[in-house]
Amino acid sequence: MQASMTGELRSAEAARALQLYRVEQLQTLHQDQMAGGEELRRAKMELDMADARLQIAMEQNRLRKTELRRLELQVEQRQIHAPFDGIVAAKRLDAGDALTPGNATILRLIRTDVLIGVFNVPAEASFAMRPGMAVQVFFRAARQTVDAEIESIAPAIDGESGTVRIRVSIPNPDEQLRPGDRLSMRITPGQDLPNVVPGQAAIQRRMQR
Repeated sequence: MQASMTGELRSAEAARALQLYRVEQLQTLHQDQMAGGEELRRAKMELDMADARLQIAMEQNRLRKTELRRLELQVEQRQIHAPFDGIVAAKRLDAGDALTPGNATILRLIRTDVLIGVFNVPAEASFAMRPGMAVQVFFRAARQTVDAEIESIAPAIDGESGTVRIRVSIPNPDEQLRPGDRLSMRITPGQDLPNVVPGQAAIQRRMQR
């Protein structure tokens, strides 16, 4: 569509420029009495027609640009943009499948350069924690300790367990640590890892769309 719009407009502009040149040449010849007045009048009429065709081409070009932008907006509205770079772990729908309220998940996107550790911390200990606090996390299977920080703290205490859920952001730039490992977290320096808060499996940041 873009090539067609440009081609038609340029063609109309070229035709108008050619006709204008012809009129100017005939005017010079007419002044030198080398061209008749009737021929000059016909050339001027053809120039007016070329002007009209150029105006039509310009208006069509404007309308087509408007239509093209409308189509581009429709395409943009049908695109899904992930909030982060990641790996498609599972695809739930294929092209042509219908989205319904009960079946609205298209895919599961995960990232492994940053992991999330989930810990259920005793309520008494949670009061000493705050988002952004530096901690150390021990990966049991990998036998590796990494620096991390508390990302969020649940606002309420779980009534059954008496614990508060803590989410810890764990950098994994080389992606050597694997999601699903069991964790332990050290909150204060000098505390032995085996005696600290046990963690649930490390999970990936994920997005379901």
